[in-house]
Amino acid sequence: MSEESISLEEKVSKTISKRIGRQLQLSEIDLAKMEYGLAVLLVISSKIFFIYCLAGCLHIILPVLTTHLAFTLMRRTTKSFHARDSNVCTVLSLFFFVLLPYLVTTFAVDVTRASFVICSLMICLILWFKGIVIAQKSAKSSLLNGKSQMIVVSLFLTIFGGIQSSNRIRTLLLLGMMISTLLMFVQKRKDEENVKKN
Repeated sequence: MSEESISLEEKVSKTISKRIGRQLQLSEIDLAKMEYGLAVLLVISSKIFFIYCLAGCLHIILPVLTTHLAFTLMRRTTKSFHARDSNVCTVLSLFFFVLLPYLVTTFAVDVTRASFVICSLMICLILWFKGIVIAQKSAKSSLLNGKSQMIVVSLFLTIFGGIQSSNRIRTLLLLGMMISTLLMFVQKRKDEENVKKN
């Protein structure tokens, strides 16, 4: 990898890892693990910093947090799309987690309880069929467990949103669920392209 294609986070993690590695006399493998871990930590930290700084400037920290939490819960089970470039990931994160909640809040887009439950159950159904497709492509039992987790998490969010008195909270929860589900299908397309190339 050329120096020009290395991100700022990778450069910082490489510098820190080399200094610590020299002091602790780490092997190349341990040094590489430390460098990777630090790079991931720095990337995630910088994204969260930008997201919540902008959310604070727009006075929408709670809407952003609600959307982000719903997305994160779903994301843990759906194996969604990951942008290859850190900068692209940051831009997408700002779009999904700041701009969309800002628009929902500014234009008072509210989803009723009935609409939320219907849309959430549709997401559960989509995840169910997606899980079946994944399970058919692989004999690994962990994927079946993953399908169960997807359904359980989406049902939990459906129930949690259904009992909320605020339509706005329901709307933001649904937004997070929809973003995660959408990105899961983007990942599928990427995987299919890779299979075709090989």
